[in-house]
Amino acid sequence: MEEKILFEGRRLGDAPAEEQSLSTIETAFLRHWSTIDFSTHNEQEVREGFIINLLRVLGYRKGTSNDIEMEKSLRLSEPYHCIGRKRVSIDYAPSMRLRYFWILEAKPGNESPMQMRAEDFLQAHLYAIHPEVQARFIVLCNGHEVRVYDALTATKFEEPILVVEQIQCLKKFSQLREMLSAQTSLAFQRKRLLDLVGRTLDVEVDIEAFREFVTSVHHVLRDGEARVRENATALRQQHFQYWEQRERQEANADSNEVLFVKMDFPTNRSAAPVEEVARRIVEADDAGRRRLLDAIWQRCLGRPHNIFRGFAVGVLTRVVVAGVKIEPSATSPGLVETLERVVRANSDYWSSWPILHALCHLDNAAMRVAYKLCTRLAMNTMATLTKEARALLSRERRVAWDPTTANLMIPSIGHAQELLWRRWCSNNPQGVLGGLWSLQSVEDELDRLPVLHYPDGNSDCLFFAEQGRNGDLLRWATRNALNRSLETLRGAGLAEDVIEFGLKSYEELNRTCPAAPTAPKEFVSECCMKDLVEGPLRKVLEFRQSAALSDAMAID
Repeated sequence: MEEKILFEGRRLGDAPAEEQSLSTIETAFLRHWSTIDFSTHNEQEVREGFIINLLRVLGYRKGTSNDIEMEKSLRLSEPYHCIGRKRVSIDYAPSMRLRYFWILEAKPGNESPMQMRAEDFLQAHLYAIHPEVQARFIVLCNGHEVRVYDALTATKFEEPILVVEQIQCLKKFSQLREMLSAQTSLAFQRKRLLDLVGRTLDVEVDIEAFREFVTSVHHVLRDGEARVRENATALRQQHFQYWEQRERQEANADSNEVLFVKMDFPTNRSAAPVEEVARRIVEADDAGRRRLLDAIWQRCLGRPHNIFRGFAVGVLTRVVVAGVKIEPSATSPGLVETLERVVRANSDYWSSWPILHALCHLDNAAMRVAYKLCTRLAMNTMATLTKEARALLSRERRVAWDPTTANLMIPSIGHAQELLWRRWCSNNPQGVLGGLWSLQSVEDELDRLPVLHYPDGNSDCLFFAEQGRNGDLLRWATRNALNRSLETLRGAGLAEDVIEFGLKSYEELNRTCPAAPTAPKEFVSECCMKDLVEGPLRKVLEFRQSAALSDAMAID
């Protein structure tokens, strides 16, 4: 079912063989390249109209760890003053973490075929081997063709190791990418080194010398692995700190309403909105504190997702722990009383309000069905999109971001859940229950499908897969918010039954989860699995397919 629904009409099945190793963005770039008329382009027009886009497709961008230095100036030492200048400049010097592996010189497109005087080629060779650069490859480009030379072996213009012509760019671009892209060039360089080692071994006769070499290689690899692991750990920590700071900055700039919306995303586990709302209550005057406290309570009485009511407990406990006092008024309860009300209502799924009670169960069912719908019917699509996204990332961003199928699946589950929720979320308890029972009917169908595991061995940290139909996000989130600060909360005068709820185990929470209302025998489901596959799931996948690659290409 998945292959028919998800891949019908997609390029992967229909593309020519030479295109199937290319990403969507690479294919679009190459098709555009094949249509450009360079016959009237001067050197500057080749740079601005083609080369800068080529560098971006290869993974280089100004101001990133895969930087592009344009017009890089070099000081020539005295032995080279014979060329008539003391300083020269390189058109483009792409780098990876401040190391240069190749340089690019632009040529005018109105000279075709490309030509180069011997002295000009030797000058480009000088740029590549300059002590400040030490690049292994020289690349020349006039739009009609891209020519690559080995700086250690080339002596003249007629000795390229690769030529990619405009008319055959789709067929040969993968070779150029392997040699020059930020994602693959280091591996290509190491492969060339191994080839060189192999050639030296072809003529070696001393077995002891060979064994000494093997020992030396083992030492290099052992020490190298430790360095690479340290680099990767530092990069991930830096990435995490960056995003943590960014989330806090965004939360600080958000309005109260936007913060409440962010607290209402079922698959968003960021603490930044919760921390920001709590900070605003703590730092507000008495009137401002009262307004925010009332806004939280009124929102809980509305139609939020379960996660909002759990996050509300997180906000209120932080404010209590900060020592803030908000006394009861004639129209609303105080801080401690509001916290106790929310905890007690969360614990029994707001049973005193029939519509809110039904919505709590609908939210759980929508999340479970969204989870099973996505993980059992869209796993292969998400894995393919993840693979394409990883291929577009620079080495550093791939290590730091570490895109996995699970990371792509989580927002998709949240999107599907929202679509299901909105279909039946209303002020009519019977209508909400009809949606709940319809989702339970679809869940029966989904449970007959095989459970698929993430192909990269990752997990999504969502617990519905392990807990069947007892998944209880509302009470889990409430318990966790209380459990962090139980002694402080007890000292602030919270009722003992609220404190005890914070002490419950997850097993006890699952065992005592309020049961959902049972469908009457005459109930007829409003939908089936096919309806949800062709509706919400298709919408989710269409959005995810368009967003995944643009997310990967976005510059942090």
